[in-house]
Amino acid sequence: MDEAIKTSRLKTQVANAVLHDVDAGVKELLEGIAEWNSTGLVVTTGLGYSMVTHAYFQAGRWEETLKYAQIGIEHIASCEEKHFLSEILRYKAEVLAMDNSTADEAESLFKESIEVAKEQGSIALIERANNSYASYLQRIEKGQDAEKILNA
Repeated sequence: MDEAIKTSRLKTQVANAVLHDVDAGVKELLEGIAEWNSTGLVVTTGLGYSMVTHAYFQAGRWEETLKYAQIGIEHIASCEEKHFLSEILRYKAEVLAMDNSTADEAESLFKESIEVAKEQGSIALIERANNSYASYLQRIEKGQDAEKILNA
């Protein structure tokens, strides 16, 4: 199947997962990831795991968000590409930041997300990671630190 068609199909699967039925949409996404993997295009499946993580995050399903964030992180590490790693780390940090017992890990992941985005030179991902981290810092009453992040 042509790569452009697969990418378009993946976007449709994400839209279904986020806008309609999360479980059905995620099932489609996972089938799409398996299909990508079967063709040997494993580099692009980081996108798929990022989208699964996003769908569960948007649905407020934290356990699944963390599960697929970890699967995505492991997948990306196994194929030595960092596409979409920044987003996956950011989603994982957002969920962990909800619990004071995992605040240190969340803060570390926010910082890693920012660094990965900077390494990739993606202004959009840097902004998303910075904004998420700054929002977290404001929630824990570290407004001055948040200002530093946003003004960096």
